[in-house]
Amino acid sequence: MSRWQAVCGDKLVSVEDALKVIRPGQTVGIGVNANAPEFLCRALAEQLHDWGDLEIIGGAAMHDLSFYTPEGASRLTLRDIFITAPTRLAMRAGSVDFLPLNTARWPCDVAAGSRPVDVYLISVSPPDEHGYCSFGFMLWSSLEMAEAAKVVIAEVDEDHIVTYGENYIHLSQLDYLVEKQGESTLGDVASVMGYEAPSDVDRTIAGYAADLIRDGDTLQIGAGTVSMAVIEHLHEKNDLGLHSELCPTGVAPLIAAGNINGKFKPLHRHKAICTALMGDEFSLDFAHRNPAIELYQIPSDYVVTP
Repeated sequence: MSRWQAVCGDKLVSVEDALKVIRPGQTVGIGVNANAPEFLCRALAEQLHDWGDLEIIGGAAMHDLSFYTPEGASRLTLRDIFITAPTRLAMRAGSVDFLPLNTARWPCDVAAGSRPVDVYLISVSPPDEHGYCSFGFMLWSSLEMAEAAKVVIAEVDEDHIVTYGENYIHLSQLDYLVEKQGESTLGDVASVMGYEAPSDVDRTIAGYAADLIRDGDTLQIGAGTVSMAVIEHLHEKNDLGLHSELCPTGVAPLIAAGNINGKFKPLHRHKAICTALMGDEFSLDFAHRNPAIELYQIPSDYVVTP
C-alpha cells in the first residue's frame, strides 16, 4: 500500500462500492472536460440498468461512453453545457438537453441550489502530505461543484500534475476515493474538442491580429484555430501577460523563454493565470509545481469575469 492510499483510510473503496451510493432518480454531476473520471464514468455506463430515471450533468465530454450515444442518452436525462465530438450525434438526435450557460456563469444554478447535484464524479491527484489533492491540468468549476454536491466520489489519477492557485481540494471534502483502473484514453484535448490545425487563412488572420498586440499587453486566449495561430507570432513580443480562460499549446514555451512574464500586469503580477491547460506533454510538465502558472475557477473574479 502506497503512502497516499494509507492516508485515505476507509474513504478508499472499490469502484463498485463507490457507485452504490447512487439512487434511482438522482442527479449525477460529472467533471467538465478532462476533469471527468474516465473509469468511474465507464463503470457508471455499464451499470445504468441499476438505476431508473437518472439525470447526468456534464460538459465538453472527452470520452466515448455508452450514455453519450443517441440510444444511450435516450434512456436517461442527459444535460450538457458544451457539446463535443462524443456527444454531438446524441445532440443532433435530440437525446441531449443543452444547457445554454456561458463559462462565466457555470455552475451558478448548481451553486444556488436551483439545480441540485446528488453525486459528483471527479478526477484528482493523490493527496499530498497535507491531505490536498489537485484537479490536474484543468480546473474549470470543479471545486464549486464539489462543494455544492451532497456526495463527492473522486478517481485518483497518479499522472495528474499539481498546479498552484485554486487548483486543490482537501481529502476531508471527498466522501469516497477510488483508484484509476487503467491507462487514460484521453488523447489530444484540442482534437477531441474538434479543433483542426490552423489553415493558411487562419494564419493570415492571425498575422493581422498579432500586429495589434503590443509589448506589455495582457492576453486572453480562447480556443480555436485562429487563436492557436496567433500564438505562433508571439515569439516576437516582450513582457506579455496572460489572464485567460485557456493556456493552449505553445504558451508554455513563451513563458519559459520570458516572452510571457506578467511584468506589467496589475493583478497577479508575474503570474500566468488560466483555468485550463490545453498543452502537449512539455506544457503539462512545465506547469507541474511551477509558481509562474496558477489555475483559478471560471466563476471567480480572476478568470473569465475579472
